Amino acid sequence: QRQKAPPLEFLCPISNAPMADPVIVPSGQTFERRCIEALLALPPNHHQQQLFPSTATTTTSTPTLIPNIALKTAIANWCRDSGLPLPDPPDPETAAALAHKFVETSPTTEDASRVADPSADLCSTSEMECRMDCSDSGSKSYRSIDGASLTASESDLQLVPIDSPDSISRSNLTPDDSILGLSGSEQILSRVQSDPAVEFSYAATEVNRRFDRFDSSDSGFTSSARPLELATRPACLSESFGSVSISCGTSGESDELIAKMRSGIVSDQEEAAVELRNLTREDRDARLRMCTRELLACLAALMASRYAGLQVNAVAAFVNLSLEKVNKVKIVRSGTVPPLIDVLKGGHVEAQGHAVGAIFSLALEDENRTALGVLGAVQPLLHLLSSTLDGRARLDAAMALYHLSFARGNRAKLMRAGALPKLMALARGDEPSLATRAVLILCNLAAGTEGRAAMLDANAVAALVALIAESWQGTEDERHLAAIREHSVAALCLLARDTWRFKGLAREAGALEVLTVVAERGSDRARERAGKLLLLMKGAAASSASRDADAAEDDGFDLTEQAAQARARHKRLILGPNSTEF
Repeated sequence: QRQKAPPLEFLCPISNAPMADPVIVPSGQTFERRCIEALLALPPNHHQQQLFPSTATTTTSTPTLIPNIALKTAIANWCRDSGLPLPDPPDPETAAALAHKFVETSPTTEDASRVADPSADLCSTSEMECRMDCSDSGSKSYRSIDGASLTASESDLQLVPIDSPDSISRSNLTPDDSILGLSGSEQILSRVQSDPAVEFSYAATEVNRRFDRFDSSDSGFTSSARPLELATRPACLSESFGSVSISCGTSGESDELIAKMRSGIVSDQEEAAVELRNLTREDRDARLRMCTRELLACLAALMASRYAGLQVNAVAAFVNLSLEKVNKVKIVRSGTVPPLIDVLKGGHVEAQGHAVGAIFSLALEDENRTALGVLGAVQPLLHLLSSTLDGRARLDAAMALYHLSFARGNRAKLMRAGALPKLMALARGDEPSLATRAVLILCNLAAGTEGRAAMLDANAVAALVALIAESWQGTEDERHLAAIREHSVAALCLLARDTWRFKGLAREAGALEVLTVVAERGSDRARERAGKLLLLMKGAAASSASRDADAAEDDGFDLTEQAAQARARHKRLILGPNSTEF
């Protein structure tokens, strides 16, 4: 009997065999661990640059390999159901030979770039373009959970969703924000930055991606306006945990904390968690030094505690450690994210709030976004966004989803999780801060083909038009209402990429009247976007009238005569055949 072929997603792109130990690389693709390690051991090549863009230019960086537990479980289940043994990893010699063959027989750099770089497809599909452009000037100081100082550049606090001038070209498109729906071998390189000349700069401790321009070759949308300030740190960081200030500890103190955490005595464990929380409250060096694999493993174990105080302090200390940019990837690589997500799903309420803040903090780092999605962060965040948690935790959940939705795979996860109706409900809710963030996430979803189609199917055009109209009657903070208007118009611009479907839905929703008001009374950004949409829709109306005139002429009618006959028929219908008009 012929053996059943395994699904393609179970196969390693290097060995073309089912994976025994699948791991995720920064590009978002999954490989057999030994095969990708063998590829990394080869002399520098374009595959390394494409699969590990953040470490390809350095010799000291250790590449990030995240175990893909979900895929490993799926492979094991398939083998069991098919009556086949579990796959074995290739031995090092075989893996090295496979890696050599992969490099020799795979496409050249130029060919691979055409697969990897979504900007090559952008000319025809007109997907959203964006670029991070963070300045190092103008720093502000913030507080951690326990009042810890957190320095972030002022420009990083100004997040420009969708567009802003002088900042984008097709060559510096970030693949995370490109089209959805790549399949097969394209997924290997779908998140790879193909233009190495582009450099992204970040603030010292916090990263906030900025959308700097929205441009459509189809419709000519280009706009500029002042940026909207959004948080670059979890809202739970405003909490104060006592007034104790503990000076920087020593390596001996780190060993003492680890010993207490491993003691098995709840009081000692909680004392150690509180001490670590205080120690990392204000001391940046302590946060850097204490972020070790041993301490992270201890914190992960404490997060699973059924004791509320112990769990809360462990997660809070974890958030403090995540504030430093250099710690963010290290934390995800340490394997401590799954316990954190377990807290999201069923931890104590206060611990859940801190866990949401931790995911938000980790999601600020580009390299973490795909891994966080694979590890299961999207679904519980979406659930908590619609829960009864306090407002700060829900804001953190919204911001975490906003940053995670920059990754193409996470946008697909959001759509499958039923995010669209929840986000539309939040956008029209009575909480302006949440509404603003919900519309931002909708903009990210509308940037991709799959999300745009789903939004058009759900008639999001009518909902967004109604949201814009309602914003003029709102009594909330005008700044939030203006932001909702701007982002709603931006979402309409993205939906307008599907030109013909959008035009019909927009006419039915009365968008012409609403956009006319925005073009007259809105902000500079909103006016320009609304003007472009009005030109698009009026151009469609003129084209439709022209086609009607051509059709009438082809039938031997003059358009004026046709209109006169229509009026006469209407008059006979109203007045009757024997009536007289006075």
